[in-house]
Amino acid sequence: TWIDQGNKLDMLTPKDDLAAVVAAGRARKLSHAALRPVRFEAGRTLWTRAIPDERPSVEERGDVLVVGNLPAQRLGDLAERVESVAHRLEDDIAGGSTVVKGGLVVYAFAKPYDFSSFWQTVWSDERPKGVTSGAGVAGDVVYAALVATADGSAEAADMTAALTEQMAAAALLGRGAPAWFARGVGRALAIKAVPKAADVQKWRRELPGALQRMGSAADVMAGRGDPEATAVAAGGFVTHFRAVSGQRYAGAVCVLWLLTFILGGWIYTKYRIYVRIPIEQEGMWKT
Repeated sequence: TWIDQGNKLDMLTPKDDLAAVVAAGRARKLSHAALRPVRFEAGRTLWTRAIPDERPSVEERGDVLVVGNLPAQRLGDLAERVESVAHRLEDDIAGGSTVVKGGLVVYAFAKPYDFSSFWQTVWSDERPKGVTSGAGVAGDVVYAALVATADGSAEAADMTAALTEQMAAAALLGRGAPAWFARGVGRALAIKAVPKAADVQKWRRELPGALQRMGSAADVMAGRGDPEATAVAAGGFVTHFRAVSGQRYAGAVCVLWLLTFILGGWIYTKYRIYVRIPIEQEGMWKT
């Protein structure tokens, strides 16, 4: 499949800023080993820009750099969880190879207002209410970011779900996939990884309402839709596709992306009408 062969989905357009274009050119030119320290150093710098008055703790785990303002023990525990998720994603997304060239950075924030500062730095906008995690590409940095929850078994399951969702989304965004699709694959993989997590159960309950809140197909594919509604609905779409096709996620990335281009707005309009029905009939979303 497309990703199994190490290919990328290139979504750069003339509207992208110079930093994004330069970073994309550097990512093409450098090897994975050469790009990794560039991404990691840029990741440290981005933290300093967002939270200049607090020096972070840093844990390097293979192709993932964990940066945060948690106590050292908690950050170490989180880094172990991140490493475990990364290994699983290597199989789910990349067929055993690295999930994204040069690796990715995971930011862990102790408080929501820390994440708000980061969001404002990256997006030049207020963090949407209720959003406690996210993923994206900022220059050379391919990142997943989240507010770290308290310790405990229930919170640990939700943390694994959030890490899986955002790290998978970040990896696909780093490969050039569209935001709605990256979020959908990330959420579907989180559902697969920890199906009994409280947040996963919440996503299932929210699917019907999310479909109603979504804008037009053009808005969703252009990234103008409600971010949470898009993630819920796209996660349902990818989960349903995998269930009926029996294919690996790596194959779904290629097939769904091609279908989206060929069918355009039609596939999303139809999805809102008929995909929701078999999902409910199969009991995948019943509470």
